[in-house]
Amino acid sequence: GDLCGGVHLDEFSSMQYLTLSVESGLVSSGSYQLMLDNQSTTCIPFDASETQLKAAIQDLAYVGDIDVTAKLSGGEYEYTIDFQGDYPFGGGDWPALSVNVLHFGKGDCDPFVGGANHKATILPVRDETTCVNGSLNTVAIVASSSTPIGGSFLISCGYRSTEKVSMNSSASDVKSVLSELLSSTDVIVTKHVTEMNGATWAVSYPRSSNDNCEISIDDTFVSGKNAKVNAYPLLVVKTSSSRNDSSGDFRIIIDGQSTSPISHQATHEEVLQEMHKLDGIGLVDMLGPIEGEASLSDDYTMIVNAHTVDLDSVQVVPESNWRGTAPRVFYKPPSGMPPRTVLLEGLEKQKTYVARAFARNAEGYGPSSNLIKIVPASTAPSPPSSVSLSF
Repeated sequence: GDLCGGVHLDEFSSMQYLTLSVESGLVSSGSYQLMLDNQSTTCIPFDASETQLKAAIQDLAYVGDIDVTAKLSGGEYEYTIDFQGDYPFGGGDWPALSVNVLHFGKGDCDPFVGGANHKATILPVRDETTCVNGSLNTVAIVASSSTPIGGSFLISCGYRSTEKVSMNSSASDVKSVLSELLSSTDVIVTKHVTEMNGATWAVSYPRSSNDNCEISIDDTFVSGKNAKVNAYPLLVVKTSSSRNDSSGDFRIIIDGQSTSPISHQATHEEVLQEMHKLDGIGLVDMLGPIEGEASLSDDYTMIVNAHTVDLDSVQVVPESNWRGTAPRVFYKPPSGMPPRTVLLEGLEKQKTYVARAFARNAEGYGPSSNLIKIVPASTAPSPPSSVSLSF
């Protein structure tokens, strides 16, 4: 199925990365100008603070509020620039900033002192959300055993169950029983090679099937030592570029936890190591190659036993060193739908609020979620402790 979330480089984006780099030493002085459309900023110090860079960009016409964060990394100055609101032209999309080459350590700006080969790179990073409507749930049905496995299992979805499914079932066999169970002809099943005794079937099925029930397994009739069959969510991450020239790193963020930077050339084992460092994540394994195919695909399709985290909260974010010809990082959460968030503003601290959510489509509103209680924390300090007076 299609991948349902992603980020890629574009010439229009509200989120932009600015990186200033230098070789052979540090820059002690010097400045440069940035441009937005035909406007130029005032000269900006090479080592500008967040406040200095923000002030220079906000002085341009049509720029309202922006958020700027800065990081010094290995002699490079890295800035994240987030434009708030819409640009008043071109459909509201913010054009990419550019460096005024006539005033980069020269012209109206002070020359750079220190270092050599001074460079500035600007990367506009654009979020994508695709296939939200009609997106597919994805799970892996994994059978394993310490000895050769046999017998059969049942697949359930809501109150309905299949007939017994043999451990030797092909992908088409499993697709047939699931299509009947889910009352859908849009079920996709592939069978994958596994190194242990057992088998793995990857299943994608429409969210609308059978009231969007979740697949579960009854493995009572499976034989083998420590034999078991379970259904686990699948998480997919894929990088690409139109000329196959991607470079740089990305991070996987789940429930606010972030991996370390992961290279676009990372091996499957390296990605698994980073995933296992996240709290609330149990066993993670890569989906093996499809039966009859020689090797794994070039994406990262992970079978994830998520203990306490919400895998649908996943985000994949490129680092500022991301490069290539239209390079992209795609990701697909198990439900096929990126999370939706709402920012509540103007709440009073220490006051109790109650909220609930409704889903809506062309037919109207559905049932509400459970009520949740919100008590915004106070910014006042806690009482002092261990106070003493000495003479």
